[in-house]
Amino acid sequence: MPAKQIDGRKPVGGMTGPDRPVGREAAEVTPSAAPHAGASSQPGGRWGVILAGGDGTRLQKLTRLICGDNRPKQFCPLIGAETLLEQTRERAERSIPSEQLLFPMTRSHRDFYCKERGIRPSQRIVQPSNKGTAPPIVHSLLSIEQNDEEAVVAILPCDHHYVDEQMFTAALESAFEIAYSAKIRWCSWALLRRGRKSNMAGLSSDHP
Repeated sequence: MPAKQIDGRKPVGGMTGPDRPVGREAAEVTPSAAPHAGASSQPGGRWGVILAGGDGTRLQKLTRLICGDNRPKQFCPLIGAETLLEQTRERAERSIPSEQLLFPMTRSHRDFYCKERGIRPSQRIVQPSNKGTAPPIVHSLLSIEQNDEEAVVAILPCDHHYVDEQMFTAALESAFEIAYSAKIRWCSWALLRRGRKSNMAGLSSDHP
């Protein structure tokens, strides 16, 4: 899907030019500004979008018990000392260059995401409010396309925990390899739960 002009600051679904300051969040990327994604070292590079804009209302009682406030679960250390978002970032960085990760956020969570380690302001895509997953995914992909038209992109949730992280990494590596070797448009896979064991399984692919 060809991207409409972003660098020329023409609107793309309500989004305009790169890194435009917005009030206190001048250092952040907002939905009124195309996200500034670090340039890929070569075309066809690996990129990742870690979805971190959810409100986490279903687990709010638990996160309030652990942290004493109403933070979404991705900013809470539910398992171990690190937040779920930090665990997800570190997991993704095993397969994707850290500078080629983007993080869609929601502005009302600013007090929490500004404390997250390892995420530069230029990697944040800040939404005025939580509008689901489709808008930040599209916005991220349009930004990445401006840097690398042949990029292979992994879309990752930030609020999952994996007991066997090596299995997750192997599955992600496999998905990248399939995408490169078959030159497919997309390849989806999911974590399937069978009894008490979790297994990574491919779902489908779409050839050009």
